[in-house]
Amino acid sequence: MSENPPMVPAGTGAHPIMLVVIAANALRASSAFYAELFGWTLMPMSGELMVGTTSGGPTVALRANVPNGAPASVPFLGVTDVEATLARVVETGGSIDRSPRSMPMMGTMARFTDPSGTIYGLTSASSSAPVASMPPAASAWATR
Repeated sequence: MSENPPMVPAGTGAHPIMLVVIAANALRASSAFYAELFGWTLMPMSGELMVGTTSGGPTVALRANVPNGAPASVPFLGVTDVEATLARVVETGGSIDRSPRSMPMMGTMARFTDPSGTIYGLTSASSSAPVASMPPAASAWATR
């Protein structure tokens, strides 16, 4: 038996995780917790969404009022063409959860499920840096 752990294959970096939306039942308490624990800088985007930066990863969003049965977190992958990627998702056995929609300051966003039913998001945003503000309708669509 080898004493070396298995090597993780190198990725292309072509589709980085740009945004992770996390359910937060108590938005203010969760925001304070993550700010203290990890040093995240979070800012309110609407009454139920806070967005912030992490020291070495994607933008993070905390969302309150998550419906029962909704996923606790949804990673949004960066792609150059959301519609083409959704077509490829369907070709390879996945399905569309949310059709593409243009979101102010966030590019085009959509959600899909893989063959096992896990939900992922797609975004054409070119940067994982947080935006100054997001209209409430946009924040609700991305996370519910």
